[in-house]
This record gives sequence, structure tokens and C-alpha cells, in this order.
Amino acid sequence: MIGLSYAWAVEGLLIRSGAANGVPVPAYQMPAGLAEKPQLVIVMGGSAFKEHGLSTPRMPPAVYHFALKQIERELSTLFQRVAHCVEGPGKTDYGDLDILALPDVDKPVPSLNEVGALLNAKSYYELSNGVFAQAIPWPSRSSITSSNSQAGSAMGVTCDNAIQDHAQPPELYIQLDLRICTSQQEFTWRLFAHAHGDLINIISAMIRHKGLTITDQALYLRIEDLETHNKKLARVELSQNPNQVLRYLGLDPSRFWHPFWSLDEMMTYIATCRFHNPARVNSADTTELDREDVTRTTLHPYDNDRLDKRPIFQYWFQTYLPAHINDAHGPSAHLTRDQVVRDVFSFFGPELQAKYNQQKAHHTTIIARSQLWTNIRTRILASKPTISNHDLHDTVKALKREILPSPSETTPTPLQTAYSSNDFATVITSAVSTHTAALSRYRHWLKANQANVELDKRKTNPYSNSELDVYSAEDDKVLTGLKNNGATWLEVLHALGKKSKSQLQAHWKGLQIEAKEQKGKENVPPG
Repeated sequence: MIGLSYAWAVEGLLIRSGAANGVPVPAYQMPAGLAEKPQLVIVMGGSAFKEHGLSTPRMPPAVYHFALKQIERELSTLFQRVAHCVEGPGKTDYGDLDILALPDVDKPVPSLNEVGALLNAKSYYELSNGVFAQAIPWPSRSSITSSNSQAGSAMGVTCDNAIQDHAQPPELYIQLDLRICTSQQEFTWRLFAHAHGDLINIISAMIRHKGLTITDQALYLRIEDLETHNKKLARVELSQNPNQVLRYLGLDPSRFWHPFWSLDEMMTYIATCRFHNPARVNSADTTELDREDVTRTTLHPYDNDRLDKRPIFQYWFQTYLPAHINDAHGPSAHLTRDQVVRDVFSFFGPELQAKYNQQKAHHTTIIARSQLWTNIRTRILASKPTISNHDLHDTVKALKREILPSPSETTPTPLQTAYSSNDFATVITSAVSTHTAALSRYRHWLKANQANVELDKRKTNPYSNSELDVYSAEDDKVLTGLKNNGATWLEVLHALGKKSKSQLQAHWKGLQIEAKEQKGKENVPPG
């Protein structure tokens, strides 16, 4: 295998020829497609402070490593643990600093102001949940050269004017993205999940069609039967232990935690994953779904996005895999999803299998119960096509009152028992045959309990502080006359001296129901 020396920039792409371990190598070729996308080939730094009017250009290695070491040393005075992920291979410059910090459990979490004051930040704010952006003054040439006599000339190649002592405006800053982790587990896992740039993203794309997913929290096995209904409920957590995950994937944990010195070396390591299959798209035993999965148009949206924006990911997918299509595949590359499930049980043990079966049964029931109400609506509409949306809505609410088990009832009804035992066929049949009577019972209950219903609404709505309006028989006469003459709700409120429009509308609805039922009784012929 030919070694490649290269230089990548995250926001842009800088490519040059070089040598690996002293062996001359050919010039590296830009991956196909990037040449047509010049917007990727840009030199820029962090962008979090662009609207603040602060310049945060890309950092040459000498500046980056000096600032990283200095800032981590200072942050360690506030936090229990401070670290950064193992960097991707061969970068010639850096857009920002990404540092993880873990607070001391026995001390208050340092505030953003404390961190900003410690680092002498020009500006800072919360970038996203748990991530804080800080604009740190760019170090002077003298401070860097005093710690490394060779650093001055090294960084002068790229940013000579930017690092002079007493630089004239515009002043330069370094963007620090500080993530404050909430636990040791999160701290360790994030060091793993974001190590080596796109390495874990590539592994994720490799194993996704096997029903395996790596997120910022853990490695998961997806339950195939549930995926189309709810992707999150379909996930079963396998492990939050990075080394255990690496061992399961067939990757060497001891090698993972050290930098790769070239892109080629990192790709060779990735290829040791036991699910690696460079020829998957042309494999004779590959299903049609798998063939579609590896094409550009049907990639997972996350991977599709990375293919546009992440040069290393694009190199792996469009250059490395085609160039190594005849390489040996991993020992588990051709396992089906069902075989992977059994393989997971074997590796992670019987407790995981019990957890999988329990979660599958539980969430299958949740999804089936959710679909139950859709099926009931459909059946009611089929039996009564002219039913209004309002009556259909109230009908479903009425049925839920009678079907869903109530904590206040010690003895469940036969319909509630059928629901609890997942006998949905019985529930649907009964609901469709009794929905008219259920609606009538519900509206009687609603009228009798209007005051309590309104009170419960206000209890669950923290923004509602209105008093309960009380309506007399005289109010009802005025209300009926005004509404029959086309008065607006605001006009009625003003005329009656009431405050709540929602209470007024609910009361009017009750009067209409009562009038309709009374009219029905009057039309019944004497027996």
C-alpha cells in the first residue's frame, strides 16, 4: 500500500505531496468533486465571533499547540479534568480550539464569567447547550518563541503579520469552544467519539446498514421492526465504554488513543474493523437495499452532509474504497441484521439480550396503542362519513375516557381490560359500535363538570390566572339573545361583564348541547 503524506484544513482543503517514513510518494490528488465546489476551498478560522466584529483567523500549528497547552493549564485550576480529543492527521492549520472540561463534583460549576475572566476573553457566550465560545487574545510571537525556539519561524510562514508583538488593529483572537461535561462518562465518551476528526463518522457509516449506530452518547443496536415508527425508541444501548466498543468492532483500543501520522495510516486502521467491506456495493450476496445504501443519492442525511463538507470523509468514500475494492473484507462484513443481533447478544451477554427483548416488547406496545386511535378514527369516518371534525374530535376524547384505565377506578371495565391486555381488535370493534353513545355520555359529563374542567385547565396552564366566571340564568338568556343576533365574543364578554373568553365559549357550548337534547325530547312522540 502506498503511503500518503497530506495536509487537510477542516473548512478548506490544502493538499501537497510529501513522504511517509522517508519514502518518496506521488503528489496527492484532490478527491473528485471538490474542484467543482470552490466554496469548500477557503481559509477561515472560527466564525462564532464574526458578528461581534472580532477576527479569529486560522492558527498555524505553533500558535495552536502553544495556545492549547496554555489554556488547558489555566482551565485545570477551575475544573477537575481538562482535555482535548486526539487530533486528525496532517493538519497544517486550525480553525479553533475544542476543549472538554469536567467540573469537580465537590465544587460549584464555574460560571461563564469566571472562565472568561481567567482566560482574559474579549467576548464570550453560550454557543449551544453546554458549549461556550470564548474569544481569547492571540499570543505574541515572544511568548511562543520563549517556549519553543523553533515556533517563531514555523508560524511566520503563514501568519507573519498576525503574530508580531504590539500588532496594530485589527486585533486577532483565538476561538475557544469549551464544552462543560456533566459526568465522567460524558467526558470520556466525547473524547472517543470525536477523536481523529472523522474516524468515528466513517465507522458509523460503515456499520449503519448492520443496524448499529454510534452517537454522542453510546453505541446502539436498532430494533428493525420499530425503526420506521420511531427511530429513538428503536435504539437499544449496547455500551458507553469506548474500549469495549472498539473491541466489539475489531479495532485495537491501544492504537486508537494515539495520533495517526498520515491519512493512509488512519485508513489502514479503519480497514481493520470487522465490518469493513470495500467491495460491498458489488458483492454478490449484497441485498438491493445495501446497494442503494452506499450510493450518493441514498446515503443517510448526516453522511450525505459530510460527503459535501468533510474532505476526509469524502476521500474515504469516493477515493479510498474504490481504490481498495479488491482488498479482503472483515470477518463480519457479510452478516445480516438478524445475525448481527445474535452476534451482539453473544458479545455483550445475556443481560443485554433480556434488555433488548424487554425494550422491543414495551415499545411495540406503545406504537400499537398509538396506532389504535388512528384505526378507530378511520373506522368511525368509514361508518359515518358526514361526521364533522369537531364531533370526531370529541368522540375520540369520549372513547379515551372510557377505554383508557383510570387510577381512580379500582375495578376496570371489560373494555379497559381488553386495552390493558393489548386486545386491540376487541377495543376497535366496541369503540366503533358504541361511539355515538360514548359521545353523548361525554357531553353530559362535560356539562356537569364544566367548572372543574376549567379549573384543571388553569392548573395545567401556568400562564392562565383568570378567575372562574359564574353564569346565572339571566346571563344565559342575555348570552343566547346576543349570540343568536350575531354578536362577537368580545361584545358578549363586555355585555355580561365576564373576563374569560374560553370559559364563555365552553359555557355557550354547554347551553347548545342542552338545548339540542331538550329539543330531541320534545320531538319524541308520547308512548
